[in-house]
Amino acid sequence: LGLLAVLATASAAAAPAMRRLVADGHWLKLQSPDTPTDDEPFVYRGDTAWNFLLRANATEAAEYFEQRRRQGFNVVQAVATGMGMGGFEPMEWGLQADRNGEFAWLDHDGQRVPSPPMINHSFHGNATLTFDVTKHNPAFWAHIDEILDVAAAHGFYVALWATWGSSFISKGGGQYSFHLFSEPEQGYAHGRFIGRRVGARPNLIFVLGGDIALPVDPAPQVCSEAP
Repeated sequence: LGLLAVLATASAAAAPAMRRLVADGHWLKLQSPDTPTDDEPFVYRGDTAWNFLLRANATEAAEYFEQRRRQGFNVVQAVATGMGMGGFEPMEWGLQADRNGEFAWLDHDGQRVPSPPMINHSFHGNATLTFDVTKHNPAFWAHIDEILDVAAAHGFYVALWATWGSSFISKGGGQYSFHLFSEPEQGYAHGRFIGRRVGARPNLIFVLGGDIALPVDPAPQVCSEAP
């Protein structure tokens, strides 16, 4: 899964019945309400649905989580900004429009970037000239909030990729030569935005990764300095 690191976070929000996940450097655990010595190991049973947060509405999300609960899952793995699919043509694997045609970011003038409202739409072209990764799109992130609420209401944890790995480094040293984040400061700002917006939720597991192989371009610090 290209998983590089996992960080569990939480606080009191969303579904009261959900317990905070804590990490001790070796295990993910369900935090005891009384004492840390009573923390219980968390058995991670995850279903991968990379673009689920973007594609589903609240009704579809509720149906999905109920079905996965019956099947024994307790985590869904998803990318906050979406992951492009299909083919090997040059494209951005860390960017996709949601079901309403909204992208995660606005343009350099702070305006919505138009997109057909189609579920499988990925942005092809020079997104570096189109998107300003310091200007997050409120409509896009409001939809993400709604689906995260549904997940919590159904007792599900979400393993959340803030963006796909190729958004900040090339896959295999150039197979995908396009980057949304070309500077560490840009990745840091996006990570800070994600943390401030959803980091207090008790049902999130933050993941850094995305099928990225050495050698990488640009230099590794673009990845390592991002939160």
